Amino acid sequence: MWASQTKTLPREILGSSNGDPNQTYVTTQSPVLLGLRLEVQENTIPTPEEHAALEATVGAEAVTIVRDETGQTTAVWVCWQAVPDFYGSSARDRHYTIDYLTGTIRFGDGQSGRVPPPGRNNIRLYYQTGGAIAKNFCRRR
Repeated sequence: MWASQTKTLPREILGSSNGDPNQTYVTTQSPVLLGLRLEVQENTIPTPEEHAALEATVGAEAVTIVRDETGQTTAVWVCWQAVPDFYGSSARDRHYTIDYLTGTIRFGDGQSGRVPPPGRNNIRLYYQTGGAIAKNFCRRR
């Protein structure tokens, strides 16, 4: 029987955006396995058109709106999409690149890929790391 040794890291805060282009962050664990989810806390709720486009590319959970007990919006978390490079990215595209081996994540420069808005602890990642294969030998007696 084959098994994979992985560790799930839910909601790791990668850091705080300062609004500068070409920001880089590194995960606390590496390598990063496929199936990650990167979210950026944005200042406003995406327009209905943006929301629909995000859902089409990222899925139904593309935008998470957090509200307090009075119904006021306290946070807007938006999923961004991993791309191999920024060559096809516009200034409005919520794209980032990732080196899965090192866990290095890079955002755009504002022309090729959007820059995350400034904020404190506003970039978070859900991911798995590890992936070493362990072989379980079952012996017959």
